Amino acid sequence: MDEDTNLVPENSNLLQTQLAFKMGSDMKWSAILLIIIGALTCVGIVTALIGVPMIIAGLRMNEAAKAFQDYSQSQDQNALNYAIQRQGKSFAILKILVIVYIILTVLYFVLFFTVLLPNLSNLPNFYGF
Repeated sequence: MDEDTNLVPENSNLLQTQLAFKMGSDMKWSAILLIIIGALTCVGIVTALIGVPMIIAGLRMNEAAKAFQDYSQSQDQNALNYAIQRQGKSFAILKILVIVYIILTVLYFVLFFTVLLPNLSNLPNFYGF
């Protein structure tokens, strides 16, 4: 008795190709947006700590997007491996960015509540405001 144990339909290769191409185009848009936001964030010296890695993550995501689109056209397994590797690098950088951003935000609030808020009563009193 010979059973067909293949649970993946035969047209899944076409679906996989279409999804890889769509994901590549969506990733390209996200990468360009990430690069632009990173460039705008680099205006300040302190904010460049966030902006430069954001640009690098956007570049890695753009490389992954191109590799996904290459995979969708050539079905080359090396292109798929490269795409996943670049996407993983991009996500690793973004993970570190989120952690740094959370730490900087917590430090900002600690500084605000410990230094600035207690000294608000020492500001000059303007009449009419």
